[in-house]
Amino acid sequence: MSGRFEGKQVIIIGASGGLGGAFARAFAKEGAALILAARSPSSLTALAQEIGGKLAPADLTDSRSLEMLHQQAGRVDVVVNATGFSPRKSLAAHTDEEISRTLHTNLMGAILITRTFAPSMAQSGGGVIVHLGGYADGRLALPFFSVDAASRAGIMTFSEAINREYRGTGVRVLYFSPSPAETETERPYHPVWRKLGQPVVSAEKVATALLDSVSHKRQIHIMGGALPRVFSRLNAIFPRLAEMVMINRYKRILESYFGDGAVDTVGDKG
Repeated sequence: MSGRFEGKQVIIIGASGGLGGAFARAFAKEGAALILAARSPSSLTALAQEIGGKLAPADLTDSRSLEMLHQQAGRVDVVVNATGFSPRKSLAAHTDEEISRTLHTNLMGAILITRTFAPSMAQSGGGVIVHLGGYADGRLALPFFSVDAASRAGIMTFSEAINREYRGTGVRVLYFSPSPAETETERPYHPVWRKLGQPVVSAEKVATALLDSVSHKRQIHIMGGALPRVFSRLNAIFPRLAEMVMINRYKRILESYFGDGAVDTVGDKG
């Protein structure tokens, strides 16, 4: 029996990360033809030997690099942006380099990827571009995630705007917010998530949810159960109530891990 993505060409940008690798394996099982992209493609050799697929260099902050990836791929049905950079500390503790890298990797990267692939997708009848978001809908502004939250909220609103701009063309941008996952880079933060009441799930479970979201033509998918979805809506309508119900408690927990004097923590998504 053929898979859901049989005959589809899928690019995974950031396939060297824990989530990116899980996404690649899941698409391969569903019959997709894969292009595995990373800044250092040699890091993907073992994955390509395991599941098949072509290797390609890609720097998502460099439009020329993305255009070369686009030219190499030709027609593309799905692009998954599985990259991310997430400092978790007070704003005062952020360096200029961390602020710049967060905004360029997360927000600028999403914009450049979309600008590169959306026009040709529209010309060929459609396609899906997936960007990974932060906790909840990206606009639930958690303390000690300030710069990361700014970039994720930007991705969320950018995705909304692009979906309106490309309505009727078959092009869709999916804002996908994964649950905290069992990956090497996220593992140091598992105690924090559990303290916040958020389950840590396998990378394979995240991949299953992502493929389902692509198949079901969603524009937004938030993992983590009802809690992040409910509080995202509450925060959007009644932010002061959200603070009373949840955010103030979250702040105390996050401050104990990421506040000034706590361990300096910076994490790449994946």
